[in-house]
Amino acid sequence: MTFLAGILATNPGAVRCFKSQGGVWVFELREMSNKECVELLQQAHFGRLGCCREACPYIVPVYFAYESNTIYSFSLAGRKIEWMRDNPNVCLETEEHGGGKGWNSVIATGKFYELPDIEPWRGPKTACMVTSAKT
Repeated sequence: MTFLAGILATNPGAVRCFKSQGGVWVFELREMSNKECVELLQQAHFGRLGCCREACPYIVPVYFAYESNTIYSFSLAGRKIEWMRDNPNVCLETEEHGGGKGWNSVIATGKFYELPDIEPWRGPKTACMVTSAKT
């Protein structure tokens, strides 16, 4: 099993949808605060990992855990691991939906690091596996 992590930088946004008094749908866009981004990353455990190889993007769904400005996930060997080894620039997108009243989304960008199956990485790895099992 391969285990990976990325250092976090955020590109956040929030959208609120509502009907105006005239019955027209209105979309309100705003930037999320860093605190809101961290809260969303701590609560969400499912997202989409993006990587790129030879100018070809690849996006896959993943379970993840967030702790101390780092995103942890795990994967078996395959295309995404091969691609991230070649190009460690990655992003992770996650969102929460507001029940028809909009959504919040965070895009975190960072670098792929393949972590060995040794201490101290077993704690975050276990947390990520437990998180994905609960979802």
